[in-house]
Amino acid sequence: MCLSDLGPVLSIDDDAGTAVVDLAGRTAKVSLAPLVLDGTQVAPGDWLLVHTGLAVELLGAAEAAEIVASRLELSRIEEGLTHER
Repeated sequence: MCLSDLGPVLSIDDDAGTAVVDLAGRTAKVSLAPLVLDGTQVAPGDWLLVHTGLAVELLGAAEAAEIVASRLELSRIEEGLTHER
């Protein structure tokens, strides 16, 4: 199963068509090509859904916060299940 990463844009290199994104404490350079081709403008502070090095969706801050909270809750549940075994 493949999960996408999620994080805020730290900086953008318009010439290269890439952004540096904070993905849970590690930074990654990701391609903005899918969003650029769709006509989506990306700015520092925006939240991106990233899959295999490609920015695939621009998210609003509220939506991003909801996803982060859901993933945290899932990881807590998963951890609890692991400790029960």
